[in-house]
Amino acid sequence: MPKPGFQTTPYLLFALVGVYLLMVFSGCGILEMEGSSLYNWGALFRPAVANGEWLRIVTAMFLHLGIIHLLNNLVSLYFASVFLEPVLGSGRLLLLYMVSGIVASITSLWWNDTVLSVGASGAIFGLFGFLLALKLFGSQQLQLSIPFLILSPIFIGINLIMGFISPAVDNAGHIGGLLTGFVLGALFYPWVEKREIVV
Repeated sequence: MPKPGFQTTPYLLFALVGVYLLMVFSGCGILEMEGSSLYNWGALFRPAVANGEWLRIVTAMFLHLGIIHLLNNLVSLYFASVFLEPVLGSGRLLLLYMVSGIVASITSLWWNDTVLSVGASGAIFGLFGFLLALKLFGSQQLQLSIPFLILSPIFIGINLIMGFISPAVDNAGHIGGLLTGFVLGALFYPWVEKREIVV
C-alpha cells in the first residue's frame, strides 16, 4: 500500500492490474489478448500513430499481452522501484517511468514498421538503466540487496535475448528505455547524492 516515500510504485501497479482487469472483463481474454483487442485499447502501431493517434505512445505502456506478460512486468517494476523510489522521490520516479516509456515507444515506432507493441517493459527498463548508472558511478545513496544485484542482470539479459529470438518481443523498446534511464541516471547522479532520502 502507498506510504510516505513509496507512493508511485503502488499506484503504477494498481494501474497496470486495473487496465488488465478491465480488458479481461470486456472479453479480451486472460492468458493472451488478441491483436485486434490490443489495437482497440491503444496498442502502439506505427500506421495508426502516423495517422494522428499519438496517445498510443502512452496508452501502450499500460497494456499487456496476457497474464504472464503482466506478472513479469509487475514483479520487475516492484523489484526496481522498491530501491529507486526512496532515492528519487515519488514524483520523480513517475517522471522517470513516463519519460523512459515514451522514449521506448518512440524507439519502437522508429524501428518497427507494422508491429503491434504493448507493455510496461520499456519504462521498467528505464528504471533499471537509472539504477545501473547510479551503481556504476558508485552512489552512496543506493542500497541494493544481493538478490537484486544477481537478478537484475538476469532480467535484463533474458528479456534482451528473448527479443533477438522472438519477433513478439519488442527489443527496440527495451533498449530505448534502458538507454534513456542510464543517460538520465548519469546526468542526475550528482543531484541524487545530495538528496535526503525519505524512508
